[in-house]
Amino acid sequence: MFIALALSVGHFTPWASHHTAALTLNAHELAVFTNLTPGAGVFLNEWFLLPLLVAAGLWSLSLTPRRRALGVAVGLGVASLGLPGYPQVLTILHSSEERLRLGLALAGFSCVAISSALSTRFGEPARAWFGGMLCLMVVLPLVGYLAIRPCIETLYGSRVGIGWGWWVTALSAITGVVTSLSSALQHPNAYAGARRAASPLNAEQSDYTSV
Repeated sequence: MFIALALSVGHFTPWASHHTAALTLNAHELAVFTNLTPGAGVFLNEWFLLPLLVAAGLWSLSLTPRRRALGVAVGLGVASLGLPGYPQVLTILHSSEERLRLGLALAGFSCVAISSALSTRFGEPARAWFGGMLCLMVVLPLVGYLAIRPCIETLYGSRVGIGWGWWVTALSAITGVVTSLSSALQHPNAYAGARRAASPLNAEQSDYTSV
């Protein structure tokens, strides 16, 4: 849950740091703003939404079974922040950018559903590997910002730094990958145990034994 929260916070805190507050941008703003830079096309701006969508999946994955419904609700709410806003949604049939944004938001909803299913039916290794793969996806926008940063500096005509939101996101992704890998290696047989527990045959045998 900590990593999901950190990614959510990192997404909405400064990535492009500038001494003028109005020119400081977070990842959500970069998802729109980079289309206006001299280097538009160097990196697809919609990919800056990935940390938000990864956080949505992790919210559903990280909470305990008793709080799973809460995790799914929070995950869906976080993923919905990636949907095209109004009036952009009206141009979705004619705009490839808005279609990509919609597709990413739907992928976020899918991540929440997959996370919930893994938490319900499978063991710790499956959850850990999926969480680790989600965190690896955050590398794309992190590197993308470094690629688009010179273009923003050209537009501003001044230096643009790496904001603390970028660092929070990077550290969260690294922590998530390391934690997931460690958890998966510590519970190598949990997947098989969970599958046996969920097996209809096992349930029938349990009923027979109880009789």
